[in-house]
Amino acid sequence: MFIYYAMELLLQKYKEQLEDVFDYKEKAFPKKLPELIERLKKIDLVKPIGSSFITIVNFSTQEYLFSSNGIQNCWGFFPDELIKGGTAFALSRIHPQERNLILHAIQLILKCIKEQPIHKLEKLSIQFNYRLLKADEKYATYVNDYTPLEFNRKKEPYLWLGEIRQIGENEKRPIRAIVRIQSNNGSLYKTILNIKVAEVLLKQNFTNREIQIIDCVIDGHTNHSIAKKLNISFATAKTHRKNINQKLKNKRLQQLVALSGLPL
Repeated sequence: MFIYYAMELLLQKYKEQLEDVFDYKEKAFPKKLPELIERLKKIDLVKPIGSSFITIVNFSTQEYLFSSNGIQNCWGFFPDELIKGGTAFALSRIHPQERNLILHAIQLILKCIKEQPIHKLEKLSIQFNYRLLKADEKYATYVNDYTPLEFNRKKEPYLWLGEIRQIGENEKRPIRAIVRIQSNNGSLYKTILNIKVAEVLLKQNFTNREIQIIDCVIDGHTNHSIAKKLNISFATAKTHRKNINQKLKNKRLQQLVALSGLPL
């Protein structure tokens, strides 16, 4: 079973029940999807309601195929509301400042996945965080952990098993895109992507040298120490800082700075 460790902690009591549902060697999982959903429904009847819930989502069709009842305690909605509304419903509830960042996070994650060897695809997991407006019209902070269940003909994962966990009450955190690969023995995960999405988008507006300057500023360097570290003159370092500050007067970039949490 290729279940992300956070999922294993949640479902450790039910591993034996789920073991015969997953059949990766024969690649017969799509035929057993209804069986998996029925099994998860039975588990849902006895699993304690907490601050997380389980979903099965098809990223290609943007559909939720299953949601556990924990969504009622976590988001305040019923499972049928999520299944009927699909990913569009979930996206509409995400904080407006973070909506585009989530879409970019998914793009960065998929790009990273495409760069991985085919034999490692079944052993990966992804993670991203966001703030979402619950049914009571209050924001809370969540993290999504997904592990792939099935792949298309291009060996791209499209069907995912996920756990959505509440990690705070309207806590503004930098949106991160994370990809992990499970080790061969299945005991450990290696992080191959862990980036702040707003920081990536922000740096797209600067030259390579300006990015170096920004990284130095983040590390607390002054113009003098920047010049020494990058082997440039003090005047050049000062000019780069001036150009960076000029660009940061743009309101969109100011918002990215705020969302990234960078000390600029």
